[in-house]
Parts: sequence; structure tokens; C-alpha cells
Amino acid sequence: MSYRVEFTRTVIAMPGGLYALMSYGGDNNFTTTRGGKGERIARRWWLQHVGDKTSLMKLSCLLGADCEAGWLKPGGRNVSAEGYIRSTRELVKEAPMFPDYCQRTNVALPSKLTFAANAKVLNANPEAKAIFALMEGKEETYYGDAEVRMDVPVDEELPALIDKLRGLLGKDLQIRGSLHSFKYQNDW
Repeated sequence: MSYRVEFTRTVIAMPGGLYALMSYGGDNNFTTTRGGKGERIARRWWLQHVGDKTSLMKLSCLLGADCEAGWLKPGGRNVSAEGYIRSTRELVKEAPMFPDYCQRTNVALPSKLTFAANAKVLNANPEAKAIFALMEGKEETYYGDAEVRMDVPVDEELPALIDKLRGLLGKDLQIRGSLHSFKYQNDW
């Protein structure tokens, strides 16, 4: 059975009461020999969630359930759901304010995030399609599917835009960001 190993994670506070949860890890069955140090789990940073404190804690509860089921192993070990939720709460308390970076992990949030939605979903929702068109969204292929992407600056208007688009698109709205750290480097 495959499981995800989360080596570290961090939270950065954003304008308007938003938080960005970023994780560093990989799947236990996807390995690399990068750097000639022998085989190890291939790892990378990914932007896991952008939202308010309530939605961040909801996600933490869902991930805590994954810890209980054995699908997520923070630090490569078994952690209780309560422990995972408690650590998320601590990360939120200590979250540096954007544009600062997390000193513990040396990871920073980019100044622009990428919003993406499936082209078919956007065509079915004219209001969301108009917002993407106004923000100069471009259609691209992502894993064989057509999607529309737009770059959005991290500023005071971001919370209202996220609320509006999540209201229109729900879970079909994806928020991505290119993350890197000199302390914890991406393998791919």
C-alpha cells in the first residue's frame, strides 16, 4: 500500500485573513537517487490550500483522518488525527505574514498565484468565464485536459476573488503556486 510522507509543512498568513498551507513530501513508492546519496523518497513542495482559518482547519481534520487510516505519515511515522490537527493549529498561530518567508523551512509564497479551471466547466459558467477573460486567462493543456489559467497577485483583493470564484466553481477552482526552498529542495 502506498502512502504519502509529509516531511515538513508550514503556513503563511496572507492579506484579508487568508492562510496558505504548504507541504513538503512525496509518495513512499516514488524514489530518486538524486545527488548520489542512494535511493530516497522523491520530494517536492506543493501549495496544498489557500483559504480562511476555518477552511484550513477543515482540511486539517480531513488530513488527520488520512493519518489515522495510514495514507499520510508526517515525518514518516504514524500520527494521530488529534496530533495532526494540533500541529496545524500551532502552525497557524506562528504563521509569518506575507511577503515574509517561514524561517524554519525557508519557504516563501510567490507574489502571484495561478488560478485554474477546466475549460468545459468554465464554458458552463458564463460569470466565471467572464472573470477569467477579464483577468487575461489563457487556455492551456494540463495532463491532456484543456484548462484556463490566470495569474493573480497576492494582495488585498485576493480574498474577494477567491470567495467569488469558489462560490461559482466550488472545488473545480484550483489554486497553484510555484514553491521552492533552499533548505528543502524539490526533486522534480
